[in-house]
Amino acid sequence: MLISFILGISIDIFYDSLGMHTASMVALAFARNAWIRIIIPTGGYDENVQPSILNMGIGWFFTYSLPLILLHHVIFFYIDYLGTDLYLPMVNRILSSASFVWILGIMVQMLFYKRKRGI
Repeated sequence: MLISFILGISIDIFYDSLGMHTASMVALAFARNAWIRIIIPTGGYDENVQPSILNMGIGWFFTYSLPLILLHHVIFFYIDYLGTDLYLPMVNRILSSASFVWILGIMVQMLFYKRKRGI
């Protein structure tokens, strides 16, 4: 949570966004451990395998990342649109931004991560 706070406050300082990134990043870090406990398989994860799409599969990446990305974007854009009645533009921004980030995450993992076998 400390790392997410530092990252969020750094982004807020440079973008002058009044804590929106910090709030959404800390909420994401808070929810991440609980989400991992919910989706962990019965036997647990193999400690020698790096968690990526190539090692864990697209289903695992979808289940792990999409709810967390949506949570981050819902909190961020809710704070951004606070006090207005612009619900449809907010939902449009949440869905379009979250889908873009998710697709970008898939592309980055396919380009820069390699499949590693467990020992």
